Amino acid sequence: MKKLITVSLLLISVSISFSQSKKKQIETLTYKLDSINSVLLRSIDDNEKLSDTKLALESKISLLKKENASKNGEISLKNEKIESLTKEVKSLEQDYQLVVADLILKSDSIEKLKTRQVQTSYLSYGDDVNLEPLEVQTEFDFEYVYTNGNGFNPPVIYPIGLNYNGYIAYKIDYCSGMCGCCSSDIVVIDLKSNQTLKRVSTSADEMDMVAGDLWTDEDYYNSVSKTIKNYNIIPIGFGKYNTSKTLKYSINYEKKSIDIILESKSNSYELKTKTTENTVKLEYRGNLEYEEYYESWSSVEYAGHFINNVNNYAVVALMHSSSGVEGENDYNIEFIGIKLPD
Repeated sequence: MKKLITVSLLLISVSISFSQSKKKQIETLTYKLDSINSVLLRSIDDNEKLSDTKLALESKISLLKKENASKNGEISLKNEKIESLTKEVKSLEQDYQLVVADLILKSDSIEKLKTRQVQTSYLSYGDDVNLEPLEVQTEFDFEYVYTNGNGFNPPVIYPIGLNYNGYIAYKIDYCSGMCGCCSSDIVVIDLKSNQTLKRVSTSADEMDMVAGDLWTDEDYYNSVSKTIKNYNIIPIGFGKYNTSKTLKYSINYEKKSIDIILESKSNSYELKTKTTENTVKLEYRGNLEYEEYYESWSSVEYAGHFINNVNNYAVVALMHSSSGVEGENDYNIEFIGIKLPD
């Protein structure tokens, strides 16, 4: 009986001890759970704050994008307005130049295109010391020394004008010992491609039908006037002429220069430019003509160049020489466009 009581007391003690231990564990676990819940609540609160901050930043970014888009739109509109106004100014400027051109034509001032150049070329008889002044009264004077064989025929050129796109227009009379001045052309050349855009020809028969100078003929006048208007030609000639092989010009008030190099071969020639940095560029390549009757090739020399304030192209004049009828020396001018480097 005593043993039974002892065992019972022991079991009760163990049970009480176990109960107390379990209660403590529950309390511990409850505390930990409360701690976790507290951390979770703080995390949730922090997350909500972060979320609010994110939303606020996204809103600001969206607003800034809209403001930027609005400013870009305003800038784009301003650029479009500037571009539109620039085109309008250029159009008005061209219209003005056309009006001026028409006034020049209608006031018979085109005679000035023939007589404005009254300089002097020279005629050589094979001896450079023996040069005879050659008075040029109407056609353009290229200040060139022509060689007289059994006579000679210089080019009869009247520079009319140019435009903003790099076109030039001129009148040329074809004269020789065989028929005198046989025909006449109005020529428009694109200096960018050195291609002929337009050629209005007047034959010898048509010239014979005109009483007096071609310029006084109404049909001829209308033909020239139409060509000038169609290509927006400003009738002011080709610009300032110079026989130097150095082209001097200005870009945005900065003075610049390039040198002209003409290299002739047996049956061809090359026109090159050289900058002040010694950069050489091939500008044009052409072929010389073979004359079967005389069994010889034509020749070419540099005559001079024109610089203008209308477009950024120089006009180089090359003088071609060939044997003509009865041993005469025939001369002809070729105009080559050179884009002036910036």
